[in-house]
Amino acid sequence: RWDDPASAPTEPGASYGGTQGSINALAPFYADQFVSVGEDGVVRLWAVADDSGPVDSHEHDEPVDAVTVTPEGVIVFGDRSGTGVAWNPGTRDVIDVAELGGRVRSLLALPDGRLAVGTAGGDVRLWTPSY
Repeated sequence: RWDDPASAPTEPGASYGGTQGSINALAPFYADQFVSVGEDGVVRLWAVADDSGPVDSHEHDEPVDAVTVTPEGVIVFGDRSGTGVAWNPGTRDVIDVAELGGRVRSLLALPDGRLAVGTAGGDVRLWTPSY
């Protein structure tokens, strides 16, 4: 209940700083890491146990609003120009780029390997990556 002191919000734990501007989306990456994307266009991979800074990153030239991680560990993100990018943090290579037809606001990795893309224009599109 809202008035029960035992159900009061807890204090935040670790803080992961070092970004410029807002964080627009987060996604889990395996059990002990997560991904952030934001206004500065940098995709960051963080370790939960280490709040000293990102363990890896990929710089993009546009603000990024959406991110998801595939079951294979590929980080896929979408930007405001409508570009979708698949980045393999294991090799540090961009392995696919697609024009998705509008500002990307949300992404979801589907079990069949495709990606559901939500755009600012109100469309949901399916992207079949080429990797």
